[in-house]
Amino acid sequence: MLCHAANLTVSGVPGYESGCVLPSLVEILDGLRPANTPPIRRAGPPGREHRYSGGGYVLLQQLLQDVTTIPFAELAAEAVLLPAGMAGATFTAPENGVVAPGRVEGREVHWRVHPEQAAAGLWCTPTDLVRFAKAIQASVCGDPAALLPPELAQDLLTPQVADWGLGLRLAGQDANRRFSHGGQNHGYECVLIGTVMGGNAVAVMTGSDHADPLLSCLLEALRDNTSWHDLPTRRDGLTW
Repeated sequence: MLCHAANLTVSGVPGYESGCVLPSLVEILDGLRPANTPPIRRAGPPGREHRYSGGGYVLLQQLLQDVTTIPFAELAAEAVLLPAGMAGATFTAPENGVVAPGRVEGREVHWRVHPEQAAAGLWCTPTDLVRFAKAIQASVCGDPAALLPPELAQDLLTPQVADWGLGLRLAGQDANRRFSHGGQNHGYECVLIGTVMGGNAVAVMTGSDHADPLLSCLLEALRDNTSWHDLPTRRDGLTW
């Protein structure tokens, strides 16, 4: 499920308008009203190919809550966000007026609520995402205070199926290895890219559903004005 190879359905989740009655995770998993996505089901044998599934991360969210009996937002803050120094990050839906507005086809829209927190519910700043990348890099280097032990960090960054590690897309060889992930919620697009070695990391966030030209322009400027010459500047498929 972490590398999107479980052959589970529901690639993405659209979210819910603020003030709507929200479905439970079980209702989302079974596609029952008021859920706005189909049931999350296995569509074939797992482990054979990549099939991006936000639905798989909904299932992981339910699994983590079942095993720990801790709400996902609280568990993620304790296990990942705070240890990684992501002070502005949360999986709890924000209050009105504290987040940048999104835009769809140039029209300002209100942000949506995602009970599918593990799949689409993270709220943070670009600095938070860079700190997450730095936490991964420190883990790979064996920093004793890092988020993960080095062997687990290596698993995270080892291709499992196609070019996916455990939740991150991987590219490059040897000293040029990098990890990345894009983000697309209603009215927003973003990208995080980091190198496995060398400490390079960049996060770009936008309040637009058609942000590829701006993302590419900013990444090109970073590439052309730093020593990070192999920084990718164009989206390739679903993510970077």
